[in-house]
Amino acid sequence: FFKHRAVDSPGLKDKPKRTQRSGRMVSQLQTLMDEVLSVEAGSLARMSSGAFDMLMLFCFMFIQVFTVVNPLLRNIHIVIGIWWAILFIILLRGEYKRMCKVRVPKETIVGLVRSIISEHEKHNLCHVLWSVSVATLMEVGGPAIEGMLAQEALQSGLLGTVEKAIIVDAFQKRGLSFKTRRQRLVRDFFLSCSGLELTAVKNLVDGGGDVHNLFKMVYTDISSRKVRADIKGHLKAEATKLRSQCPGPHKREGIKVLSDIDDTLFSSGGHIGGCDKTFPHKKVYPGCLELFEVLDQTLHAELPSCNLVFLSARPHLYKSVMEEGSYRLFRSLVLDERRMHTFPTMLPGDRNYSVRGFLASLCLGTKGWRKVGEHKYVTFSNYAELYPEYDFVFFGDNGQGDLLAAQLMASGSEQFGLTSPRELLEKGEQQEEPPNLLAALIHEVLPEEKVLALEKSGDRGPAWKKQQEESGLFFHRSYIGAAIQLYESKSGLISAEQLRYVAASAITDFTEDVMYQSAWQDRWRPYELKLRRDYDEAQMIIKHAGLEQLPAFPNVSELVPRLAELAETAVNMPSDDLVAVEEEQEESALVS
Repeated sequence: FFKHRAVDSPGLKDKPKRTQRSGRMVSQLQTLMDEVLSVEAGSLARMSSGAFDMLMLFCFMFIQVFTVVNPLLRNIHIVIGIWWAILFIILLRGEYKRMCKVRVPKETIVGLVRSIISEHEKHNLCHVLWSVSVATLMEVGGPAIEGMLAQEALQSGLLGTVEKAIIVDAFQKRGLSFKTRRQRLVRDFFLSCSGLELTAVKNLVDGGGDVHNLFKMVYTDISSRKVRADIKGHLKAEATKLRSQCPGPHKREGIKVLSDIDDTLFSSGGHIGGCDKTFPHKKVYPGCLELFEVLDQTLHAELPSCNLVFLSARPHLYKSVMEEGSYRLFRSLVLDERRMHTFPTMLPGDRNYSVRGFLASLCLGTKGWRKVGEHKYVTFSNYAELYPEYDFVFFGDNGQGDLLAAQLMASGSEQFGLTSPRELLEKGEQQEEPPNLLAALIHEVLPEEKVLALEKSGDRGPAWKKQQEESGLFFHRSYIGAAIQLYESKSGLISAEQLRYVAASAITDFTEDVMYQSAWQDRWRPYELKLRRDYDEAQMIIKHAGLEQLPAFPNVSELVPRLAELAETAVNMPSDDLVAVEEEQEESALVS
């Protein structure tokens, strides 16, 4: 549960303290689980892949040899049958020995957990749940452990907010599809929560930094429609009460930021499915993460939150094959570079729509991404049903279907006739109240005449853009420009101080990108012009607000030759002198 989480994040700082009993129990459980798993792995699992392949090859060659000489021998089928019977008996004997070996450790594990629950040792139980892999504990202990944690411990009031999230997360990792009993147990956990505790549990489930999240649990893993309806009904009822109790005119618990990935978070470099070639491939756009941080607002800052959500067109295939690359980037930005302020979650696209959209785009251009854009709107609507207490801000680009999705989010789907069963994950279920989209910001990476929108290209122009802005949909070419759009919209989403923070961070990010991507040289010019234009406008706004002026805009034409000179100097320079020169050059460049 804590593998990819920041332990100093809100709600996770107060880990239950270790006692002598809880520490001894954690050690015993870990030893017993390792013993059971090592036995259950079996001899075939411990065998190297090469040895296993040789064994299987020998078996099949044995059969093939006797098949070839079949005309020469009578009753060859009896020999083959005896061979398979011997092999089956060997495997059956190994399985029986395995069951005998793991019976005692499993019973011991169940007894340890039962003792701590029956004696109502809440603190010790919480420390155990924080310290061991609960999903592995369930796998080893079986239904007995699941029942004790989800029924006895829950009904006895031994579980806090984080402990409930730990167990729900463990159930999802164990597998919920077509496991009706587990699905009902998960439902009981959600129904046991109310108000802010329910919001905290939802965010904890979402903030694991892996493919398992609340959206996947409700709409994919839970196959029972009744269980899903019970969970969604409870979430809606509690969110309605919570919004009514929130202070201020907005009546919301916070703001969740939803964003596309390619050409929105980072540049695709014009690779598959992307358009933007003005910025290096896989590099995060300057100021993007800082703007996400500014917009991530939570009324109760002491509670755990996961308000950054990436809405991707990449489909979910098997386990985390497609998503793992993105989550590695997220973990690097959070843990290593410390640039992303929170662990995000990700909502994948539809496999059929994504593949068809890519193939269609080869012939039709951006028109081929229509179904992908419509599906993004459906995914957004279904996600919003899980968090009715929040408002939303959406970021995308105009290279695929994000602009179309943003228009549908801002206007709703009813007037555009999106009512086919494939368009609704809930098989025709319509929302009673549309989610509250505060703003949608679209990164312009294509000319306006090539983009996919609800209106035809001939019907679009300055008046059309003005109409989109009135509905809360803004266009930008850099994230300084996006912050300016939000500030000038008078929506209250961003202040002048926050605008300055985003702009200053964008300048720092851009300077560092130029320094570490010196191979680009003259290719920086298009993006430099876009960023400088928005920088000058932000400078005027900040000056009018009476704030400290932004740092000077970096001169790329001067910065790149300095880096080339440094590289040439480094050829014959001792390592200690090289470090000193690098620090001096970097400081000089940043000051400039």
